Amino acid sequence: MAEATSITLRAIAAAVADGSGAAQPMGDRRSAVDLQLVVTAVDATLDVFVETSPDGTSGWVEVGSFDQAAGPFRQRRVFAGCGPYVRVRWEGTGSFGVAGSAHTLYADLDDLFSEIPPEALSDLERHVIAKQLLSATTDAEDAIAMTRPMPLTTWPTSLVTRCAQIAKWRCLAARGIDPDSTEDKLVKDAYDEAQAWLDKLAKDRLRPPALQPETSMGARSETAQDAAANATPGGAAPCIPRFTNNWGDFG
Repeated sequence: MAEATSITLRAIAAAVADGSGAAQPMGDRRSAVDLQLVVTAVDATLDVFVETSPDGTSGWVEVGSFDQAAGPFRQRRVFAGCGPYVRVRWEGTGSFGVAGSAHTLYADLDDLFSEIPPEALSDLERHVIAKQLLSATTDAEDAIAMTRPMPLTTWPTSLVTRCAQIAKWRCLAARGIDPDSTEDKLVKDAYDEAQAWLDKLAKDRLRPPALQPETSMGARSETAQDAAANATPGGAAPCIPRFTNNWGDFG
């Protein structure tokens, strides 16, 4: 994704007991992580959870988890509601690693649930909802980058609303659409209008004054020099994930 920073929550290594990884900062404004779990060996079963904290030392709250591993395993998931710090916690023993990227969301969970009640999406796992929020932000990034420098430091409420409307429809599509539902049709109409609004941004037919580019720090893709400078404690440099089928991705 554009405007992301790489993050390694745990380099592949053996875990001989239940535990948790070191707190990792996500940076300003980032509230979602797109992570991949790679398990190379398991003694019995292994459960890996993603947690967030306001200060990196206390108040850890679980934002989601990966499926339980009972052998070599690989899974990619998006988790929202994160930041400013994130870590992994595990139960079980084996060898595994978790890495990926941290992202800004132009519309977060609260924005989505202001558009649709949480109970309407109660049959969707949170990582599915988070994936749709990140997808909506990516649509917006693609449009905005056509005419404006990226990343953004501020953005208008109008962009938040459009991203929430896009994510809402995609969540309903993931849940299942009732072709005879008037409510579902209205959600699809709002999605189409939001995409048309983004198309106007891409063609520079709209210029919301609150769309401001980054000037100093924030979400961006790291260069190799950046990754070395921002190496995590213990000497492990952040991984810029490619999410291939090569087991050496986390090597």
